[in-house]
This record gives sequence, structure tokens and C-alpha cells, in this order.
Amino acid sequence: MGARAELFAYAWIAAIGVPLAAIDIAVQRLPNLLVLPSYPTVVALLGIAALLDHNPTSLLRALAGMMILLLVYALPYYLLPDAIAGGDVKLAGVLGLGLGWASWGALLTGTFLGWALAAVSRLPLRATHKVTPDAPIPLGAFLITGALVALLAGAVA
Repeated sequence: MGARAELFAYAWIAAIGVPLAAIDIAVQRLPNLLVLPSYPTVVALLGIAALLDHNPTSLLRALAGMMILLLVYALPYYLLPDAIAGGDVKLAGVLGLGLGWASWGALLTGTFLGWALAAVSRLPLRATHKVTPDAPIPLGAFLITGALVALLAGAVA
């Protein structure tokens, strides 16, 4: 396996993912300063990868993944305002780009894994009464972890 141009986009997602996860855990915020510039950056990096690899299908799937996750996350944001924060919605689109480029399976796996990790992490805290049912969850940290695990699992599969 040779060098793959999309690795630059994945490196960007990982590079912003680490500080975003740390910030989200600390203060339940996903700063626009890191998230919003990632859209044109990741699209450009994947666009270059598509040109170099003569692979427009992966770029179209990445853009579709972005739109799908934005829609899926925006619905609860607007319908159940306390269910998900705006930063999580914005982050979902960036993660959708990377996961979508990889495959539809990666998009589903990364998304499911993020939500599953968030849910499972609450179980011991709830059992020991360390958090209340309505305590905020740093969802972004789990979404990032799920996406990166899915991408890494796909890379070694």
C-alpha cells in the first residue's frame, strides 16, 4: 500500500479532534475557531485526493456523508433543543466528510460507535450517582473517538 492523498485530510481531522475532545470534556464546548475552518480545509484536501487518485466517487460520498450527518444531527438539535448542542451538529459534518470518504460502512460505524461510547460511558457514572440523568455529556469527544476508531479500523482491515 502506497501513500494515500486522503491521509492529509484524516491527519487534519485527528489534529483538530484531540484539542476539540479535550475542550469538550473540560467545558462542554466545541469552538467554532477549530470546527468551521475544517470544512473548507477537509473538502480541499479530499478534493485534491480525488484529483490525484482519479476518484470522484469518494469525494461525492464524502460530501453526501457530510450532508447526511448534518441533517441527522440537526433534527434533534431543532426538535429537542436539550438533546444535542450546536457544536456537535457542526462537528458532525466534518466527521461525515472523513467517514464518508472511507465508505458508507465507516460512516455508519463511526457514527454508531460515537453514540455507543457516549451511552456506555454514562453507565458507571449513573450507577454510582456521580451524574444526574440531565447532566450534559461531552458528546463531541465521543463522536471524535468513534470516527477515528472507525477510520483506523478501516485502515488496518
